[in-house]
Amino acid sequence: MTLNNQRPGQPRTTPVRPGAPRRSGDGYITAPIRSFIHDDSGMNMFEYGILAISIGVLGFVVWQAITGDIGVAYGNWDTGTQGLWQPPDPGAGS
Repeated sequence: MTLNNQRPGQPRTTPVRPGAPRRSGDGYITAPIRSFIHDDSGMNMFEYGILAISIGVLGFVVWQAITGDIGVAYGNWDTGTQGLWQPPDPGAGS
């Protein structure tokens, strides 16, 4: 006599009610953990974050390096421009 269309020589299985909790060995509990460990779709966001931080740090370092050069270049330009200016004669305006 067999239960649930069981073939001779197979282990006896117990029927599972719909909605009944399964055992952890069935993957009911371990499947989300296994999926979280093996899923790499979040890696793209992590990589974009690392890229954004790297670009930000690189931009900050470059800006600090060229700020002094920009100040020197502007000072030289301003001195040259001020040296070219000649004030007009006071009585020559009318």
